[in-house]
Amino acid sequence: MQDLNIIFYKNDVIEEKLDEQTFIIPIKDGLADMNNICAIGKVASFIWQKITGNNRIKDIIDSVINKYDVDFEVAKNDVLEFLFLLKKENLIR
Repeated sequence: MQDLNIIFYKNDVIEEKLDEQTFIIPIKDGLADMNNICAIGKVASFIWQKITGNNRIKDIIDSVINKYDVDFEVAKNDVLEFLFLLKKENLIR
């Protein structure tokens, strides 16, 4: 996944935020799949909120750089790793 112009969309999920953690609950056959809840922390929650169907991967990386004052390679690696996990868990398309 090196094309930074790709745009991802969230699949059907329920999002619940508790303090600085976000819980992502997939919807399967119209019901919440409580066996596959994904809990994510502060930075991952920030990235998750940027997956709107309008932002390219590059846009998300730039947002992480601006928010957390990290260099491009660090932000790129973090974003791509998280997107890979979300894709693997079928939370984005």
